[in-house]
Amino acid sequence: MAESEDNFVVDGRMGFYFIPQSINILLKANEKVRAERLIGRGNPEEDPQNVREALKLVKQRVASDVVRYKKLYNINPYDEKHYDFVLDTTSNTTEESADEVYSFVKDRLK
Repeated sequence: MAESEDNFVVDGRMGFYFIPQSINILLKANEKVRAERLIGRGNPEEDPQNVREALKLVKQRVASDVVRYKKLYNINPYDEKHYDFVLDTTSNTTEESADEVYSFVKDRLK
């Protein structure tokens, strides 16, 4: 798709690897906030009942991703050097994060 299109969004941990000539953005938050956000999402595979359970799932996911992507691609998808813009969303609302990403992309495309 990247060979024939130049105006699309990809959501995933490996965009920087598979589409290197793209704008790569990492959204991150501290583990506790990520755990709180995970609760009540309605994902049947990850349905923690409290922050403790959610925090365990968050830590397991990161550890699993690091091992899997190291084995498959010899990279760490959480290494910030792969990204053009890293945004810590810990204290942001969804709208604030979206505005910051939009501003970065808009400035980058000038």
